[in-house]
Amino acid sequence: MNKLFSLNYGQYPLVFLNLLIMVYAMGVYSAKLQLWHCGHPFLYVAVTIVIALISAFKKSLFTGLWVLLLIALLGNILGGLALNPSPYNIAKYYQQEVPLTGTIAQEPRTKPLPQNKVQITYVLTKLQTAKDKPQALQGDMYLYCQQPADKPLGNIGDTLTFTGKISPIISLHNPGLVDRQFQAKGKGIFAQAKVVGEEPKLSLESKFNLQRWGYDFRQKIITGFLHILPKDNAYMLYAMLFG
Repeated sequence: MNKLFSLNYGQYPLVFLNLLIMVYAMGVYSAKLQLWHCGHPFLYVAVTIVIALISAFKKSLFTGLWVLLLIALLGNILGGLALNPSPYNIAKYYQQEVPLTGTIAQEPRTKPLPQNKVQITYVLTKLQTAKDKPQALQGDMYLYCQQPADKPLGNIGDTLTFTGKISPIISLHNPGLVDRQFQAKGKGIFAQAKVVGEEPKLSLESKFNLQRWGYDFRQKIITGFLHILPKDNAYMLYAMLFG
């Protein structure tokens, strides 16, 4: 204890940074397990910020403890928002067939199938029900569908209208494997769907889309690298530039 109080204010910043990361992760994990829930979380955050600022102004040795508590509270709140869907989330339609529209958020992934077909995985955002009175839904979704290989794919910013069977994202929770459900929820993706009936109706986006332009630009760069460099070197250089 004497050694703790003999430390100078601001010592060991790297250790403290690692503590912040660990405490934030513990806050998120506590939200997943629903270990603690408060009725007015932002009031607790505001009070903790005030106390932490007063402690920092006085250069108290307890400043670090208040900062750690603040980070834990923020981790719990943000984790709860990401992992526990609202009543308007797409998750409320689990195990139902629902007509929906959504905007393609990422470049689609494809997998060749027999009989000159492809399986497509879309990530859709800005979801809403395609009914007489459309209702906007929170959360993104994976959409799985098939189509002829020679048919154009949807691109970032395009809109799909379809009827899909909504289901939760399943994770096996085997040791050493990635928890797909937890990973997807962390990205704001709460459901997956398979197309029921007709193929999705594609509406092309005619306006400029910055995300699509960025993807097309990166594809041109890697294509150019592959023309002038060995494959391994091309992808290594691309990763150094764009991650």
